[in-house]
Amino acid sequence: MTSPLLSIVIVVYNAKGTIGQAIQSVLEQTYNNIELLIIDGGSTDGTLEVIKEFAPRIAYTVSEKDKGIYDAMNKGIAASRGEWIFFLGADDRLYTDTTIETLFHPANLEAADFLYGDVEFTSNKRRYGGSKTYRQLIEQNICHQAIFYRRALFGVHGNYNIRYPILADYEMNLRLFRQPAIRTKYVPAIVTLFNDKGASNVTIDRYFHGDMLGYYLANDHISFFSPLLQQYHFYYGYVSLFNKQVLKGSRHILMSWLSGKRKLFFFLLTGKFLLMNLGNKKIKIR
Repeated sequence: MTSPLLSIVIVVYNAKGTIGQAIQSVLEQTYNNIELLIIDGGSTDGTLEVIKEFAPRIAYTVSEKDKGIYDAMNKGIAASRGEWIFFLGADDRLYTDTTIETLFHPANLEAADFLYGDVEFTSNKRRYGGSKTYRQLIEQNICHQAIFYRRALFGVHGNYNIRYPILADYEMNLRLFRQPAIRTKYVPAIVTLFNDKGASNVTIDRYFHGDMLGYYLANDHISFFSPLLQQYHFYYGYVSLFNKQVLKGSRHILMSWLSGKRKLFFFLLTGKFLLMNLGNKKIKIR
């Protein structure tokens, strides 16, 4: 079996301090059929100068304004040629130089359209991942930097929906897991060293949780009171309060306190959000 071409897309904006390590982790891979694409959002901090140092080994580079990270990823899909596509964060790194070779064993590829593994958080070395069913995915997403998508999936099921500026990858994964014909395969291997430190401010996707909650109720016929919907009640409730829909928002937040495995977590998160709003750390709704 020939080694299929893998397109690795790095979306970047002002990441001078980390982009070099991300690129290097790709170039060091022992798997010998990779094309690297860099989609830059118009960086101004010296990121482009770092990228130029690797120019001879990068298949495609563009630097221009975009409509958000998922718009940039869609550009990467359009520019790529690989049978498989993987998205690496500009502040993340592939776990070892044999990561792709391990994941791309013929037995894995032959059995999958959606291949995924685990990540290791850089903050505490905790491993995050595990195998998912559709219902398990409703409760918790797969880390985007642990997923390899067969290119044909985007052609058949569409690209990332930029209506969701924070969680379009979650919506994509849910969309694909709903399709019984799509072969998903979990490999118990760490794919990426994932930078989970992030920013101190919290950003909530304005539409995702409300849209998904409506879908689960109408199409999947999941009960309004199901523990599966705990996070959706909380975040949709918070967005509703933000939009001054007090009764609706309060009802959904209350539901997140009363059902599901993380009642205390969401109760405490409500208090944390309240304190953040009173302080300098603002919660953004996008």
